[in-house]
Amino acid sequence: MKIKYAIFDLDGTLIDSMEFWGKLGNEILAYYEIVPPENLSEILMPMNTQQMAEYLKEKFSLPLSVQEIIWFVHKKVEEKYKHEIPLKPNVREFLEKLKSDKVKMGIATANDYSTTRDVLLRLGIGNHFDFILTCSDVGYSKESPQIYYAAAEKLGCHPKEAVVFEDCLTCIKTAKNAGFCVVGVADKYSVQNKGEIQTVCDYYINSYAEI
Repeated sequence: MKIKYAIFDLDGTLIDSMEFWGKLGNEILAYYEIVPPENLSEILMPMNTQQMAEYLKEKFSLPLSVQEIIWFVHKKVEEKYKHEIPLKPNVREFLEKLKSDKVKMGIATANDYSTTRDVLLRLGIGNHFDFILTCSDVGYSKESPQIYYAAAEKLGCHPKEAVVFEDCLTCIKTAKNAGFCVVGVADKYSVQNKGEIQTVCDYYINSYAEI
């Protein structure tokens, strides 16, 4: 696979953070003795913080305002991302190889800009990317292809020329239906969808060491 332009998701794709996000929605609901659905983390994954807060507030009638939920999430995220969230195995080596091959790279994430920037800098890979693009920037979740189109535009390429790296089935479907080449990245929080992910994406990797 020859790569000239690459668009990377952040959580579950470059960094090993899905366990944190998988528990966060559950943690909020558990405090109010609400039993979460089994697929809650999958539902929340394509959403930015605003959308997640609105969903939890409306769906489960939480006795919190949307802004209070957002504040709770930001405090939890800030603590974890500043000190604990690690890179996934072999990410650094793969990015360095792409950089040496003059591949243009960008981030397309549902996370917020400052959190993404800070964790990339802490992990020493921030200078590998030409830009960070968030769902908040484009005004759509990853159920819409707008963030991928905007990323391709920033890279100066047609969607068919760019390779998207994603771990979430919903996001993989969105990018694939939008005309991108998609690499599905294995993550333990998407393992229940592994078969469908492998069917939808162009390539599937268990580790970046494979490519």
